[in-house]
Amino acid sequence: MVKPCFILSLACLFPCFIQASSRLTGRVCDQSGNGLFSVLVCLKQEENCCCYSDIQGYFSLEIPKAAKDDSLFLFFVGYKPLNIPLKTLNYSSLLELKLREDNRILKAAVIEHNPRLSEEFSLQKVDKLDIYLSPVSDGDPLKAVSFLPASSNTSENANPEFRGSPASASQVLLNGISITAPVRNTQLSGMGNFSLFNTELIGDMTIYAGNPPLSRGNALAGLVEINTCHEIEKNETQLAVSMANTGLFRAQKLGKTAFVQFYANHQFSEPYLFFNPGGNKIKAFRTDDLGLNFRWKKAATFINFYAYGISESFMAEDYAFGKKVATTAQKYRQFNVLNLGWHKGCCFLELNAGNNLSQSDFSLGILQSIQKEREWKTSLNLKFLPWDFLLLQTGLSAECLSLDFKTDKPAYAFSMSDSVPMLHTDTAISCLIPEAVLYAKLQLPGQITLGLGVRKKILSDKLPAYFSCQVNLRKKFRERHSFLLSGGNYQACFYPVYRYTRFSLQTSRQLSLEYTYEGELFFIQAAAYCKQEQSPSYYSPEYKMKTLQRGIRGLECSAEYEWSRFRTSLSYTWLNAGIKTDSSWYKAENDLPCFLKAYCSYTSKHLLSLSCSGVFRTGLRYTPVESGSYKTEACAFEPKYGVYNSQRYEPYLRLDLSLNQVVFGKNQRRLVVFATVGNILNRKNQKACLYSPDYSTIIAWSHYQGRTYYLGAQLSF
Repeated sequence: MVKPCFILSLACLFPCFIQASSRLTGRVCDQSGNGLFSVLVCLKQEENCCCYSDIQGYFSLEIPKAAKDDSLFLFFVGYKPLNIPLKTLNYSSLLELKLREDNRILKAAVIEHNPRLSEEFSLQKVDKLDIYLSPVSDGDPLKAVSFLPASSNTSENANPEFRGSPASASQVLLNGISITAPVRNTQLSGMGNFSLFNTELIGDMTIYAGNPPLSRGNALAGLVEINTCHEIEKNETQLAVSMANTGLFRAQKLGKTAFVQFYANHQFSEPYLFFNPGGNKIKAFRTDDLGLNFRWKKAATFINFYAYGISESFMAEDYAFGKKVATTAQKYRQFNVLNLGWHKGCCFLELNAGNNLSQSDFSLGILQSIQKEREWKTSLNLKFLPWDFLLLQTGLSAECLSLDFKTDKPAYAFSMSDSVPMLHTDTAISCLIPEAVLYAKLQLPGQITLGLGVRKKILSDKLPAYFSCQVNLRKKFRERHSFLLSGGNYQACFYPVYRYTRFSLQTSRQLSLEYTYEGELFFIQAAAYCKQEQSPSYYSPEYKMKTLQRGIRGLECSAEYEWSRFRTSLSYTWLNAGIKTDSSWYKAENDLPCFLKAYCSYTSKHLLSLSCSGVFRTGLRYTPVESGSYKTEACAFEPKYGVYNSQRYEPYLRLDLSLNQVVFGKNQRRLVVFATVGNILNRKNQKACLYSPDYSTIIAWSHYQGRTYYLGAQLSF
């Protein structure tokens, strides 16, 4: 997708310049006088004359001479629309316009959209603007997730990892369908590993950091739920160009009941690598992708269809088992998601269906792997709200997975010699996973919310029947303070990879206690949690995947403050993580006594924005190699490992800087120019140690991405 910086979204906050004879300025607020952000302010009869309120609620709109008999129209979700004749307004003074909350919402609509239905979970709501404003996202939704306090991602990529659990324990849902491998260029270390999702198509995104809702899917450690737009405000075209990308986006209304969104991107490596030589020894990369989203809604029924296709490839240089090797990959993928919904009274019925077809070719030195995937997923959900204090949900879901692995690998995993014997494997596997779910939420007296959920695999196939359950209890104090106690026992399928070509069960038991304070300008959150997990993981001393137990205890706290044109946040996480293999416990790779994230940003009145973000953490643990012994049959030295994860890399520190400018023209045209500097200190953060061929000495260190430069622009009209 296009790689915009966070200032891109600010372009939506200000009006375009049009030929006009007078200017109307004002402030939109709620009944308590709090400014409302991103309120649509427009003329009733002039679709192109509109703007949005800024973070403090202020707006400015040019009024054409011919519109003297028109009306000013204000719209904001959750509030009653406001319609005021222009003749009654005073242009010479600052207007103060107050909106009233709209409580006359159908119960079915509440079931579908109201985020308070999930308030018994640990969640964070993120919209399109939040993604663009994130100082580390580069406009990508999953990269924005990586900077949240609960994210424990340590790999500089977009894979969602939460509270010490691996990425395989999390799920990403798009309109109710789980998307396997949601990240592009998964082997392209250091390039950012963008997700498959275009931010312009996102209506909202909800992140569940712990004890994820069983009513959404059978995730273990965390869940990212993405929903596409339910409506668009106007027709729009966007053109983008940068050092590594060109892109086109178009949003088009189709009458009053439907709209379509389309985008296409081409990513290339030549200019980027010219200005950023070396990097992580990347030689070339290319990505071409297309996406389309169509939505039709009338009365009590809606249809949404999302289609996506991508072709990607890259070449890089790597180091494996004492030898420099080439890495190449190529992947073709296409998936679709279809949603049908209907509501009547207090009932809401939804059918979700999706498919995923992909083929990937990967090589690492002499290792060659081809993988084909065929996935079909569907779910039928019924939500019922018989009374205001009770929500019931039940449903059925099914996943049909078919995978084919063709691999040529060395007979000895530690050898990359051209003379080593090779093994060819051709494995075709499939699995059917049908599940039933039941969930209930009760609003109890004293501002207490109780949630209970169960999810069960109802037929045995490649996996045994399993049962997952959870309970969540939230207590609010004086509206701004709340405590959440939650726990659960989760079981789900582990998806095969080329190293582990079979379906297996992964499990997790969790317990957490969280506190939240939500002020007008100040937000505080703290959490304590513990987990016991079991899943297949790569075990380096034996060069293979094996089922390992993982014990995790953690503390996290964060604070965010917003004042005038400044915004700042700070978060701290302590992770005590252990791995059990056979009968012994060892420290896990991500056992981190200190994990700090901070950012600050400033936006001037001339739309010049500067932001700086930083990450500091204890170095990851690794297993040292103490010596090597030559194996004639392998034509290579076999490493002799020391105590598992007994050593640490040096502490990790990264600072990023972004500078952006927005320029406006007539007829709603806007130009966004952005520049970013990643790892501005050019710190050599250790990623892996490189040994001599006989493993007698450490000859060098592999590092994460060094200092990088990125420039680009986007034109919208």
